[in-house]
Amino acid sequence: MSVTGAATLAASFWIAVGLIFAANVLLPLQDAFSKGYVQDLPVWQVLLVRSLTVLAIAVAIGRGPVIRRARRARNLRWIVLRALMNLAAWGCFYLALRDIPLAQAITLYFFSPILVALMAGPFLGERVGLGQWAAIAAGFGGVALASGAASFEMSSASAFALLAAALWAGTMLMLRAFSGEEGALAQVVAANVVFVLVTGACALVWGWQADLSQTLGIAAAGVLGGAGQFAIYEAARRIPASTLAALEYGALVSGFGLGWLMFDEIPTAAVWGGAGLVLVSGVAVVGLERLRARAAPPLPLGPFAPAVALAAEAEAEAD
Repeated sequence: MSVTGAATLAASFWIAVGLIFAANVLLPLQDAFSKGYVQDLPVWQVLLVRSLTVLAIAVAIGRGPVIRRARRARNLRWIVLRALMNLAAWGCFYLALRDIPLAQAITLYFFSPILVALMAGPFLGERVGLGQWAAIAAGFGGVALASGAASFEMSSASAFALLAAALWAGTMLMLRAFSGEEGALAQVVAANVVFVLVTGACALVWGWQADLSQTLGIAAAGVLGGAGQFAIYEAARRIPASTLAALEYGALVSGFGLGWLMFDEIPTAAVWGGAGLVLVSGVAVVGLERLRARAAPPLPLGPFAPAVALAAEAEAEAD
């Protein structure tokens, strides 16, 4: 690889890191605002307002070209499937937020990148070494501790949070596999169209409960979430799935801080201990992945990897 090529890859990596750090603040902030609304309103109604807000902003930015690109996406069926899984994940997560503290919910969310690291090898051809397996095991221990599963006291709300994490892991793998073939903005538009269609159907059946103040508040949370979502899409085009997933552990800091500032929530010792294990796991996976990327030869590609290869070629041509 030439010096220029190496510098370009390094710059792309650090841009992705910056995008993930921004998302690590924006998405927990959205969750903190949404927590108050899902306790008083149906989850689908909160998701409808949020999705309409994100969709309106994305269309205003991209206008006609982004709409046409979303409609003509080569992997539209995968985008729709990923959107449905993502919507189900959000629904489960908001159901969990009704009954458990924000810090615990966000800690349990990080079951998702642990699953991504586990599945990145068979699905994307990204090698997971012994060190990464040890880090993943520590992450599992942290999730079990924070959820109550380690003491056999896991609640239904914790189960909803873990189900959301499993669904998000699937969407993250699909995003990494096909993200390079469509622009981030087109993917945001397509996904939120699916969200609006599903939750809009719920509104037709069950009516509307939110007042104007609540609707505007949810829309403001949607702006934060939309910006975070866009940052995730852009980062996914630049770095491997395991690195992307592990960098999201920074949201733990935001989640604990926001829970304390906005809801006066003091996490239990089990949640603190679980979050610590999860954070150590994430940092270790990132460090090991960076070492592997520098030293390892090219790997055989997994079943989803042709899309990743095409994306790399497209980026090279664009440069």
